[in-house]
Amino acid sequence: MATKRTPAKKVQSKSTEDQLISDVVKNMEKQFGDGTALTPDSGTILCKVEHWVSTRNFLIDSAIAGGLPMPRPIVPFGRLTEISGKNGTGKTTLLGQIMAETQATGGIAAILDTEQALDLAYFEKLGVNLSRLIVVQADTIEDVFTRMEALIRVIKDTDSNRLICIGWDSLGGTPTDAQAAAEAGAHFYAEAAKVVGKNLQRVMQMISRERIALVFNNHVYRRMDVKYGDPWETYGGEKVKFYATLRLRLDRVSQISEGKDDDKMIIGHKVKVKVVKNKMAPMLRTVEVPCLGNHGFSLDYSVFEHGAKQGVFTGKTWRTWVTPSGEEVKFLGWKGFQEKVMSHAEYGEAVQEVVGNYYQKAVHDG
Repeated sequence: MATKRTPAKKVQSKSTEDQLISDVVKNMEKQFGDGTALTPDSGTILCKVEHWVSTRNFLIDSAIAGGLPMPRPIVPFGRLTEISGKNGTGKTTLLGQIMAETQATGGIAAILDTEQALDLAYFEKLGVNLSRLIVVQADTIEDVFTRMEALIRVIKDTDSNRLICIGWDSLGGTPTDAQAAAEAGAHFYAEAAKVVGKNLQRVMQMISRERIALVFNNHVYRRMDVKYGDPWETYGGEKVKFYATLRLRLDRVSQISEGKDDDKMIIGHKVKVKVVKNKMAPMLRTVEVPCLGNHGFSLDYSVFEHGAKQGVFTGKTWRTWVTPSGEEVKFLGWKGFQEKVMSHAEYGEAVQEVVGNYYQKAVHDG
């Protein structure tokens, strides 16, 4: 018996398919509003970040930008950024610099302080305008989210177009209500993760379409059950990792000293900044950045260090900088750089040269 064949379906022409797709998009926009549906091309960016702010150090900025040409989105508004690391790695310093840059661009900076150990004098040295800084104190994670939501509503009702950076110092140092009342028992980390996840989901909906940057500082703790790989884990559970657009991990790697023998003095340390997660550019970039006492992640020391590597400043012990006008400026070490180069009228052009060379190399290597 012959098998009955089913007639082949007629293949629609390309023009018919295009018309169908166009009709679907128009119908969706008619029902739910403009921009609900679209037909993307290779240049379409669905996770577009329209507003961003610098960290005030070109090494960190370049790592976040993934070695791509500047300007690129760095610390994003409308998103969550997590800065994690052990004690003394510069988490609060980096948060302060982000807030200072937000203020410099005309935005508002607010910090939720749960450790009651915020050094405002140090923040001022980093460039933060204390008269324009909002400090909100809270005791527990529940308090933080309650006051964070109230802060967002008040600011947006007052000026809906203003850029806002809200920092939390720090997630890892804040207990839940149950932990503060000594009722959490053995499930310390699980309790915190549960509370953070429940509240964070609601807050992210509030900032996703607004010009608000959330920056959470977070500690790391050692997991005893990990035998291979990185044993360090962050507080807050998987929800913080999921919702964060940008995650930075800070680790101290070495000391920075000035002088020799009996005059040798430790002036700071090198911090390894690793981009653990990045939804805006290629991730897993790592840079070593100088963090100096009272100067933070110093742009000037980075220029001093990388200018010597690039040949902008020649020599080994005594170095020479030839200014754009042809003047020779000789200096000795970091102290001499501060006294003779940083005070020079053409220093800004040296900064542009060093930063430009660094970005060109990052783009080439990337």
